Amino acid sequence: MDRAVPLYEQALATADRELGENHPETLVARNQLAVAYGTMGRWQLALPLLEKTFSTCMAVLGKDHPTTRLVQSNLAAAQSPAKGWRFSTDEALIARIKNKDE
Repeated sequence: MDRAVPLYEQALATADRELGENHPETLVARNQLAVAYGTMGRWQLALPLLEKTFSTCMAVLGKDHPTTRLVQSNLAAAQSPAKGWRFSTDEALIARIKNKDE
């Protein structure tokens, strides 16, 4: 995961720059970076990133959007790292596929 974080950071920076910070793909990239931080136990970075992402998802995508639900799940998991950090990475992929089909 140590080698993945710089790639996630670069992907997020590119998405922010080219798509804007509120674009759905940017929100997914931000969530993925937060997941990577959480996996590494870097809660001080993961939690604020998830909070920002969730807030933006609620405002931009709405509470019922699959990406919003995914980020909410990851944010809930980050609130209790002692209980284990479980991510919905498969759900993210499924949500993206469903969104492209609609």
